[in-house]
Amino acid sequence: MKRPNLYKSFFMLLFVGFLFSGCGPQKALTGKRIKAVEKGLMRAVYFKGLKPEKLALADRLTFYKIPGVSIAALDRNKIEWVRAYGQRDAQTRQAMTTDTPLQ
Repeated sequence: MKRPNLYKSFFMLLFVGFLFSGCGPQKALTGKRIKAVEKGLMRAVYFKGLKPEKLALADRLTFYKIPGVSIAALDRNKIEWVRAYGQRDAQTRQAMTTDTPLQ
């Protein structure tokens, strides 16, 4: 009589494992997407024969003299993540937030 309870426990544990298995991969995917934006930007134009290089967002902000930027990524018509990079104003050096109004 102990065997049916053992099987029941095993299947219940297996079911709970499948139930929560979908939670981790989405966070990992979101992390990869954020990293792709922060460190994997690509140039708009490449010369034939040159290998594409990945550019960092911070370097691009400096290159174009942009004090700060706010980025929102959508997935299936829902906001997946929101991040702010840089500063609100170059003189005051206040940090940019996702609530900072932009023009």
